[in-house]
Amino acid sequence: MQSNAAPWAPRVLLLGATGRTGLCLLEAAREARVSVTALVRREGVLAAREGLSIVVVSRVDAASIAENLAGHTTIISAVGPPSLGPTTVCADVARAMVEAASVSRAQRLVAISSALVDRGAGLFARALASTVFRNVVRDARAMEATLLASGLPVAILRPPRLVDGERRRNLLTYPDGHPRGRHVVTRADVADYVIAHHVGSREGSMVLGLAASDTGAQRDASEEEDARRALYSLVSRATQPACR
Repeated sequence: MQSNAAPWAPRVLLLGATGRTGLCLLEAAREARVSVTALVRREGVLAAREGLSIVVVSRVDAASIAENLAGHTTIISAVGPPSLGPTTVCADVARAMVEAASVSRAQRLVAISSALVDRGAGLFARALASTVFRNVVRDARAMEATLLASGLPVAILRPPRLVDGERRRNLLTYPDGHPRGRHVVTRADVADYVIAHHVGSREGSMVLGLAASDTGAQRDASEEEDARRALYSLVSRATQPACR
Protein backbone atom coordinates (compact mmCIF):
# COMPACT_ATOMS: atom_id res chain seq x y z
CA MET A 1 0.00 0.00 0.00
CA GLN A 2 1.48 3.32 -1.02
CA SER A 3 1.63 6.27 1.35
CA ASN A 4 0.23 9.63 0.29
CA ALA A 5 2.68 11.46 2.55
CA ALA A 6 5.05 13.89 0.89
CA PRO A 7 8.58 12.55 0.35
CA TRP A 8 11.39 13.53 2.68
CA ALA A 9 13.84 16.02 1.21
CA PRO A 10 17.53 15.80 2.25
CA ARG A 11 18.09 19.42 3.06
CA VAL A 12 19.39 20.36 6.51
CA LEU A 13 22.67 19.77 8.30
CA LEU A 14 22.00 20.68 11.93
CA LEU A 15 24.60 21.68 14.51
CA GLY A 16 23.57 21.87 18.15
CA ALA A 17 20.76 19.37 17.68
CA THR A 18 20.80 18.11 21.28
CA GLY A 19 20.09 21.48 22.90
CA ARG A 20 16.58 22.68 23.67
CA THR A 21 16.35 24.81 20.53
CA GLY A 22 17.95 22.06 18.47
CA LEU A 23 15.34 19.57 19.63
CA CYS A 24 12.59 22.00 18.63
CA LEU A 25 14.20 22.32 15.18
CA LEU A 26 14.17 18.53 14.84
CA GLU A 27 10.47 18.43 15.69
CA ALA A 28 9.62 21.28 13.29
CA ALA A 29 11.57 19.53 10.53
CA ARG A 30 9.80 16.24 11.21
CA GLU A 31 6.39 17.89 10.93
CA ALA A 32 7.41 19.64 7.70
CA ARG A 33 8.97 16.40 6.34
CA VAL A 34 12.34 18.06 5.99
CA SER A 35 15.07 15.51 6.53
CA VAL A 36 17.93 16.38 8.85
CA THR A 37 21.45 15.18 9.40
CA ALA A 38 22.46 15.96 12.98
CA LEU A 39 26.13 16.11 13.94
CA VAL A 40 26.52 15.04 17.57
CA ARG A 41 29.45 14.36 19.86
CA ARG A 42 28.10 11.29 21.67
CA GLU A 43 26.13 8.20 20.70
CA GLY A 44 22.66 7.70 22.11
CA VAL A 45 21.83 11.36 22.69
CA LEU A 46 19.14 11.36 19.98
CA ALA A 47 16.56 8.73 19.16
CA ALA A 48 16.60 7.43 15.59
CA ARG A 49 13.49 8.12 13.51
CA GLU A 50 12.39 8.50 9.93
CA GLY A 51 13.90 11.53 8.26
CA LEU A 52 16.75 11.89 10.75
CA SER A 53 20.34 10.80 10.19
CA ILE A 54 22.61 10.93 13.22
CA VAL A 55 26.34 11.27 12.67
CA VAL A 56 28.71 10.99 15.62
CA VAL A 57 31.84 13.12 15.23
CA SER A 58 34.79 13.68 17.54
CA ARG A 59 34.42 17.43 17.08
CA VAL A 60 32.25 19.79 15.06
CA ASP A 61 34.76 21.45 12.77
CA ALA A 62 35.14 22.32 9.09
CA ALA A 63 36.24 18.80 8.18
CA SER A 64 33.30 17.04 9.86
CA ILE A 65 30.81 19.53 8.39
CA ALA A 66 32.25 19.28 4.87
CA GLU A 67 32.35 15.48 5.05
CA ASN A 68 28.59 15.36 5.68
CA LEU A 69 27.39 18.34 3.66
CA ALA A 70 26.78 16.65 0.30
CA GLY A 71 23.08 16.62 -0.59
CA HIS A 72 22.19 19.35 1.92
CA THR A 73 21.21 22.86 0.96
CA THR A 74 21.21 24.46 4.38
CA ILE A 75 23.42 24.43 7.46
CA ILE A 76 21.69 25.50 10.67
CA SER A 77 23.57 26.28 13.86
CA ALA A 78 21.64 26.16 17.12
CA VAL A 79 24.91 25.97 19.05
CA GLY A 80 24.98 27.95 22.26
CA PRO A 81 27.59 28.67 24.93
CA PRO A 82 27.98 26.12 27.72
CA SER A 83 28.03 28.78 30.44
CA LEU A 84 28.28 32.53 31.04
CA GLY A 85 32.07 32.33 31.20
CA PRO A 86 34.57 33.20 28.46
CA THR A 87 33.81 31.23 25.31
CA THR A 88 34.42 31.16 21.57
CA VAL A 89 32.18 28.20 20.77
CA CYS A 90 29.74 30.06 18.50
CA ALA A 91 32.49 31.93 16.66
CA ASP A 92 34.44 28.69 16.19
CA VAL A 93 31.40 26.92 14.74
CA ALA A 94 30.75 29.88 12.43
CA ARG A 95 34.29 29.69 11.06
CA ALA A 96 33.87 25.95 10.50
CA MET A 97 30.54 26.51 8.70
CA VAL A 98 32.07 29.13 6.42
CA GLU A 99 35.11 27.01 5.57
CA ALA A 100 33.03 23.94 4.80
CA ALA A 101 30.33 25.81 2.85
CA SER A 102 32.89 27.69 0.77
CA VAL A 103 34.06 24.36 -0.62
CA SER A 104 30.77 22.49 -0.78
CA ARG A 105 28.59 25.43 -1.86
CA ALA A 106 25.73 25.18 0.59
CA GLN A 107 22.86 27.44 -0.44
CA ARG A 108 22.36 28.98 2.98
CA LEU A 109 23.88 29.25 6.44
CA VAL A 110 21.51 29.95 9.32
CA ALA A 111 22.63 30.86 12.83
CA ILE A 112 20.57 31.60 15.92
CA SER A 113 22.18 34.52 17.72
CA SER A 114 20.75 36.79 20.43
CA ALA A 115 18.88 40.08 20.63
CA LEU A 116 21.49 41.21 23.17
CA VAL A 117 23.92 41.61 20.27
CA ASP A 118 21.88 44.59 19.04
CA ARG A 119 23.79 47.75 20.00
CA GLY A 120 20.61 49.76 19.60
CA ALA A 121 18.72 47.79 22.24
CA GLY A 122 17.19 49.40 25.30
CA LEU A 123 19.03 50.36 28.46
CA PHE A 124 18.17 47.15 30.31
CA ALA A 125 19.34 44.95 27.43
CA ARG A 126 22.56 46.93 27.07
CA ALA A 127 23.21 46.53 30.79
CA LEU A 128 22.82 42.78 30.48
CA ALA A 129 25.04 42.68 27.40
CA SER A 130 27.85 44.53 29.15
CA THR A 131 27.70 42.67 32.48
CA VAL A 132 26.12 39.28 33.08
CA PHE A 133 26.09 38.18 29.44
CA ARG A 134 29.20 40.01 28.22
CA ASN A 135 31.08 36.81 27.29
CA VAL A 136 28.08 35.33 25.50
CA VAL A 137 27.50 38.58 23.59
CA ARG A 138 31.16 38.89 22.63
CA ASP A 139 31.10 35.37 21.19
CA ALA A 140 27.80 35.97 19.36
CA ARG A 141 29.11 39.19 17.81
CA ALA A 142 32.22 37.39 16.60
CA MET A 143 30.01 34.67 15.12
CA GLU A 144 27.87 37.20 13.28
CA ALA A 145 30.91 39.08 11.97
CA THR A 146 32.45 35.85 10.63
CA LEU A 147 29.28 34.84 8.82
CA LEU A 148 28.57 38.27 7.34
CA ALA A 149 32.17 38.68 6.13
CA SER A 150 32.10 35.33 4.32
CA GLY A 151 30.20 36.55 1.25
CA LEU A 152 27.98 33.47 1.53
CA PRO A 153 24.18 33.69 1.81
CA VAL A 154 23.52 33.77 5.55
CA ALA A 155 20.55 34.36 7.83
CA ILE A 156 21.31 35.52 11.36
CA LEU A 157 18.34 35.42 13.71
CA ARG A 158 18.31 37.45 16.92
CA PRO A 159 15.63 36.20 19.30
CA PRO A 160 15.14 37.69 22.77
CA ARG A 161 14.76 35.41 25.78
CA LEU A 162 13.89 31.91 24.61
CA VAL A 163 11.47 29.82 26.65
CA ASP A 164 10.15 26.30 26.43
CA GLY A 165 6.49 25.64 25.84
CA GLU A 166 3.90 25.20 23.15
CA ARG A 167 3.77 27.18 19.95
CA ARG A 168 2.11 30.57 20.32
CA ARG A 169 2.33 31.47 16.64
CA ASN A 170 2.94 35.14 17.41
CA LEU A 171 6.46 35.60 16.07
CA LEU A 172 7.40 38.93 14.49
CA THR A 173 10.48 39.56 12.35
CA TYR A 174 12.40 42.82 11.94
CA PRO A 175 14.78 43.11 8.95
CA ASP A 176 16.88 45.78 10.68
CA GLY A 177 17.92 43.22 13.30
CA HIS A 178 16.27 45.18 16.11
CA PRO A 179 13.31 43.38 17.76
CA ARG A 180 10.53 45.63 19.05
CA GLY A 181 7.80 43.28 20.26
CA ARG A 182 7.49 41.28 23.47
CA HIS A 183 10.83 40.07 24.72
CA VAL A 184 9.91 36.42 25.25
CA VAL A 185 9.52 33.92 22.41
CA THR A 186 9.20 30.16 22.46
CA ARG A 187 11.86 27.92 21.01
CA ALA A 188 9.10 26.08 19.15
CA ASP A 189 8.02 29.24 17.33
CA VAL A 190 11.59 30.11 16.36
CA ALA A 191 12.14 26.56 15.12
CA ASP A 192 8.97 26.61 13.02
CA TYR A 193 10.03 29.91 11.48
CA VAL A 194 13.51 28.67 10.62
CA ILE A 195 12.29 25.50 8.95
CA ALA A 196 9.46 27.21 7.07
CA HIS A 197 11.36 30.24 5.79
CA HIS A 198 15.08 29.50 5.64
CA VAL A 199 15.58 25.90 4.55
CA GLY A 200 16.69 26.00 0.92
CA SER A 201 15.98 29.70 0.65
CA ARG A 202 17.85 31.56 -2.08
CA GLU A 203 17.37 35.00 -0.56
CA GLY A 204 20.36 37.20 0.12
CA SER A 205 22.04 37.61 3.47
CA MET A 206 19.99 39.09 6.31
CA VAL A 207 20.04 39.85 10.01
CA LEU A 208 16.58 39.54 11.52
CA GLY A 209 15.37 40.59 14.93
CA LEU A 210 12.72 38.28 16.37
CA ALA A 211 10.07 39.17 18.91
CA ALA A 212 6.54 38.22 19.87
CA SER A 213 3.33 40.13 19.22
CA ASP A 214 0.88 40.86 22.01
CA THR A 215 -1.04 37.69 21.20
CA GLY A 216 -1.04 35.63 24.37
CA ALA A 217 0.36 38.54 26.33
CA GLN A 218 -1.41 37.66 29.56
CA ARG A 219 0.06 34.19 29.78
CA ASP A 220 3.51 35.59 28.99
CA ALA A 221 3.32 38.43 31.51
CA SER A 222 4.09 36.60 34.75
CA GLU A 223 7.03 34.61 33.41
CA GLU A 224 8.46 37.69 31.69
CA GLU A 225 8.19 39.75 34.88
CA ASP A 226 9.81 36.97 36.94
CA ALA A 227 12.66 36.79 34.45
CA ARG A 228 13.10 40.56 34.44
CA ARG A 229 13.31 40.68 38.25
CA ALA A 230 15.86 37.87 38.30
CA LEU A 231 17.96 39.54 35.63
CA TYR A 232 17.81 42.90 37.40
CA SER A 233 19.15 41.13 40.48
CA LEU A 234 21.99 39.58 38.47
CA VAL A 235 22.92 42.91 36.91
CA SER A 236 22.85 44.63 40.30
CA ARG A 237 25.21 42.08 41.81
CA ALA A 238 27.49 42.14 38.78
CA THR A 239 27.87 45.91 38.77
CA GLN A 240 28.43 46.41 42.51
CA PRO A 241 32.04 46.77 43.62
CA ALA A 242 33.49 43.87 45.55
CA CYS A 243 33.65 44.42 49.30
CA ARG A 244 35.02 42.49 52.28
